[in-house]
Parts: sequence; C-alpha cells; structure tokens
Amino acid sequence: LGLGYCRRVMKSFGGSIQCYSKLDEYTEFHLSFPASTLSSPPISLPALEEEQETPTTAHNEALPINTPVPTVMVVDDKEVQRQLVKLLLRQLGYDVILANNGQVAIDMLDNNVVDFILMDIQMPVMNGFEAATYIKKSHPSLPIYALSGESGYIELEKIRQTMDGRLTKPTTKKALQQTIESALA
Repeated sequence: LGLGYCRRVMKSFGGSIQCYSKLDEYTEFHLSFPASTLSSPPISLPALEEEQETPTTAHNEALPINTPVPTVMVVDDKEVQRQLVKLLLRQLGYDVILANNGQVAIDMLDNNVVDFILMDIQMPVMNGFEAATYIKKSHPSLPIYALSGESGYIELEKIRQTMDGRLTKPTTKKALQQTIESALA
C-alpha cells in the first residue's frame, strides 16, 4: 500500500495517518489534516492539468537575472506527482518538461534540451532504471536523480549504479532547489 510514503506525505502537510485493523474483517484509516485560513484561493488539480505539458517558464527571483533558465524533466507515471513537482519547480524559476514513462522521456530528449532529470523508478512501458541507463549512454553528463519512495537495499543500490542521486517522495521545494543547484554548479 505504500504506507511509509503516505505517512511522509501526511507529515509533510503537518497531518497524521492512523490505521486500525481487525484480521479478516476490516482495515480503517484515519487521516488528519491541519486546518488553516487561506489568504488566496487554492489551486485545484484540474487547473494545473490545463497547462501544457511542454516547456514552460516561470519567472521567479530564485534564479539570478540574465541567467539561462535550466530545463528540468520530470518523469513519473502518476499525473498528480508530475503536477506537484512541476508546480514546485516553476515556483523556483525552472522550465519544466513532463513525461509519463521512461520511453516518453527518451523520445522527448530528441527534441528538447534538458539540464536535469527527476526520474521515478516504477513506471509502465520503461522503468526509471532502464531509462536512466539508456539516457546515460548518449548523455553521460546529464544529471539524473531518482524521485522515488523506494527504500529497499537492492533498489537503492540500483539507483547508485544508474543515477546521480536520489530525492525521496514526497520532496520539498528546498530539497529540489539544493539538489538541482548543486548538480548544475
């Protein structure tokens, strides 16, 4: 079920998750979210989905003026995850390209200049390990970081062998900024 991931997400929102279960009868989950007053209207996912999935530029003070804007490719089969990471990256001032699996990412590299890739591991068609291995053959200096909830020894070792680093889902804007700035320095 990915309960560790769910717990991290809830904790990042300042909430909690509790599980109650009776063998062979039921499993019940309780999610608690903090309540707050919004100073601006919330951004709904449908509004985010209306944006194009091609490079977009968000001008922000996160990047110095007259600096070429780096392009980050986000590769994840989950639409919500792609859109959330896109939102954070755009707030940091990056151009963003989205792909929903490793094969699409490879195909998009033929027509787009990409400076950094965030790659999920478990995806249909072509997983993150296969895509990273293929991309590194033609783009050996392109930084590819896993953006994954994987935490098993074998998976972490494969990430070390095929990619340049790892960010844990859910990630934060600060972690994204530090990782990308360090990789592109």
